[in-house]
Amino acid sequence: MKKWMEEQKWHINIILMFFHHFFDRINYSMRNTFLHDHYIFLKFKKNKIIGLLSIINSSVCLVISPLIGYYCDKHKKNRLKILRFISISYLLVNIIHYMFIRTNNLNLIILITAISKMLQESSHVITESIFIESIEKGKKSIIFTYQKLISTVATMLGPFFCLILFYLYNDKWNITNIFIIFQFSILTILPQTIISFLWKNNTVNTLPKSEEISLIAKQNEKPNLLWLKSNHVPYIVFVSHIITLAGAGMTFKYFSLFLKSEYKVSPILMCVLNILIPLLLTFFTYLSQKLSKSLGRAQVSLFFTTIGFILLCSLLHIQNYQDVLKVHVFRSVFQNCTNSIDKSILYDFIDTNRHTGRWMGIQSLYYLVWSISAYFGGWLSDISSYRNTFKITSNNFDLNFILP
Repeated sequence: MKKWMEEQKWHINIILMFFHHFFDRINYSMRNTFLHDHYIFLKFKKNKIIGLLSIINSSVCLVISPLIGYYCDKHKKNRLKILRFISISYLLVNIIHYMFIRTNNLNLIILITAISKMLQESSHVITESIFIESIEKGKKSIIFTYQKLISTVATMLGPFFCLILFYLYNDKWNITNIFIIFQFSILTILPQTIISFLWKNNTVNTLPKSEEISLIAKQNEKPNLLWLKSNHVPYIVFVSHIITLAGAGMTFKYFSLFLKSEYKVSPILMCVLNILIPLLLTFFTYLSQKLSKSLGRAQVSLFFTTIGFILLCSLLHIQNYQDVLKVHVFRSVFQNCTNSIDKSILYDFIDTNRHTGRWMGIQSLYYLVWSISAYFGGWLSDISSYRNTFKITSNNFDLNFILP
C-alpha cells in the first residue's frame, strides 16, 4: 500500500496547475468564448472585427511566446519572479478595463486587448513550462488527461454562471448584460494570482519508463515513410494541428453568431449548449484515454477526429434547427476529446528539460493561423453567409487526413 501511494505522489506543481487551470478555464468560458464575440458584434455590427481582434491577439502571442519560452529555458531560476509580476499586472489590467473603462473606440479596445493578451500568454507559457517539467516520464498521457478533464468541468461552470446572470437580467442579448458578466469574471483571476506565489522551481528526475524507452529507441530507427522517422513526430503533430486550425477558425469562431442569427437562439439556450458540450467532453476524454491504452493513442485520435469530420460535413446539408444543435454538440465533443492524447504524443518526443519553453513558443503559431482563418471567415460571412464557410472548413480537414 505504501509503495502504491509513493508511486501516485505527484509534484506540487502538478496540483497547482490543476487549480490554476480550473480558474483560468472558468474565466475563459465566461468571457472569451461566445460572449466576447457577441459583445464585439453588438458594438460594431461586423464579423470581420471579431476576426481582426483575434489576429491582434495571435500576433501578440507570436512575438511574446517564443521570447518568454526561450527565457524560461535559459533562465529557469528567474521565471517565478517574472510570473508573479505578470500575474499581478494581469489582475490590475482586467480590473481597470472592466470596472472603469467603457468605450466604443476600436483603437482603445485593441490596445487593452493586446496588453491583456500579452500578460495572459506570458503567464501561460511560464506555468505550462513549469508544469510539464514537473511530470515524470511515462505519466504525461494520464496527467494531461486529468488536466483536460478539469478544463472541461471548469468550461462547463463558466456558462452555468452566465446562465444564472442572464436569467437575472431577462435573457437578452445586449451590451450591458454581457459587460456585467465580464465584471464577474474578474473574480476568477484572483485565485490564479495567489497561485503564482506558490509554484516551485525544482523539477522531477525524468527517469525513462517503458513507453519512453521504446520511443527513444525509435528515434534512431530508419525512416518509415519517405524520409520520416519517429523523431519527426512532433513536427507531424504540429503540421496536422496547423491544417486543422486553418479551417476551424473561419467556422467555429462564428458558430454561436450563426445560431443566433439563423435560429434566434437565446442567451440562456446558448449557455445550456456550452454547459452540455463540456459535460459530454469530460466523459469522452476519459473514454479516449482508456481506449488509447489498448488501441494506441494515434489510432484513437484518428477515430474520434474522423467522426467529428463527418459530422462537420453533415452541417452543409442539415437545415432542421434541432438536428443542427445535436450535430454541433457532438462534433465539438468528438473533435476535441483527444486533445490530451495528442499533447502527450507531442511532448513524449521532446526533451522537456531543455526545449519545453521553446515548443510552447512555437505553438503560438496555432493561434495565429486560427485567427487569420477567423478573420477570413468573418469577411466571408459579412459578404455571403455563415454556411458558406462550412464547406471551406471541411475541405481543410480533408487535407489533414493524409497526415499519419
